[in-house]
Amino acid sequence: MSISHTIVHAFLARMDEAIVILAGYGMGMALYLFIGSLSYSNNTIASRTVRGRQSFLTVMQFSLTISALVASLILVVLFSGLSEWIFSRWFHASPLVVQYANETLLYVLPLALVTSTRGIFQGILAQARQTPIITTGVVVRISAMFLLLPIFFGWGQGSWVGALAVTGSVTIETLYVLFMARRPLSRIWNEHNETNPMPFWKLVRFSMPLIFSMNVSHLNTLLVTGIVSRLSPTGEGLAGFTVVRGFLFLFYGPFINMQQTVVTLANGVEAFRRIVKSAGFLFAIFSALLLGIQFLFYETVLVGWMGLDLILVDTIAPAMALMVFFGIFYASNHLMKGLSTRQLSTRNVGVSSITKLMAVLLAGALTLWFGDISNGALAGVVILIIAELTEFCVLLYSQRKRGTLGIT
Repeated sequence: MSISHTIVHAFLARMDEAIVILAGYGMGMALYLFIGSLSYSNNTIASRTVRGRQSFLTVMQFSLTISALVASLILVVLFSGLSEWIFSRWFHASPLVVQYANETLLYVLPLALVTSTRGIFQGILAQARQTPIITTGVVVRISAMFLLLPIFFGWGQGSWVGALAVTGSVTIETLYVLFMARRPLSRIWNEHNETNPMPFWKLVRFSMPLIFSMNVSHLNTLLVTGIVSRLSPTGEGLAGFTVVRGFLFLFYGPFINMQQTVVTLANGVEAFRRIVKSAGFLFAIFSALLLGIQFLFYETVLVGWMGLDLILVDTIAPAMALMVFFGIFYASNHLMKGLSTRQLSTRNVGVSSITKLMAVLLAGALTLWFGDISNGALAGVVILIIAELTEFCVLLYSQRKRGTLGIT
């Protein structure tokens, strides 16, 4: 949902209480992504394990189980008062920011089932080498978002506008992907004699490190969001970090798909090298666009298109200048995670994620200890860069230890 968040931010920035609404939306979405990320690895799981009817049904059973768990957790967090405790006590957010954060959580409640289902069919499409359909699905989602946001904006103001637009547009995208996947799904459904389909509990063991890695990644974002919130009680730093995080999703979020690309297509060293070259080419283009926005067209894009006020633009400027370093490590990490997944060595992915979490906790503790950091958005990006660099070192060590990249 990389570009979706940036579009939402542009609409929310035009509301009367833009700072607190952006802060609440960013806070609520960070908590949702932490819980909802339990269902975000389905595309990789499906592309690696679905080979026939039995494995497809097993993956669907697994997906529905995870989706029900996510929805239940969100309901418990919302209605037990736990979310309010997290936002007010740990994040030190104001009552109005907490209200918008809870509002966001409520309106993205159905999203886990939708994204989980979408992931399975995206994995099936990737397995069938029909990735252009996945790209077209993103276009469908963006188009739906541009249709829904003005409608909801006309009904009222609040973070619910962005949350409901995200839920609605992803639902439309999922229906499109499901419709377009009917032919490869038909071939899978008619395959009754697949060899050694993975049983449910073996699938759980295989998937857990991947899910854990995704979950920890979003836990890191949630922790950094909390740190930034404590550094900026007025909400300005958190609003800035929310916008910056949207740009991170926009320009470098797509590299998460490199993990699935390696799993599906890297059937040899040369194939892997071609994927790395493609990733490097895309990284150069995205980074040039990002730096262009920051240093050449900031008034047009940030002030004109997104509607940010000049104070917020000045707040996020140093953080945006450093985002390229985040992108280098983020893209490299997902390429190496793809190798580990293809080798069925998902344990390496889990170990690197634990190390990454420890780096966030240590860097965050030091940041809060110094306590006089005025730019929360910059502090948040620096912590994220440290976390990605730490994970990069662990994954690189694991791959070098295998000797020949272990591509099979």
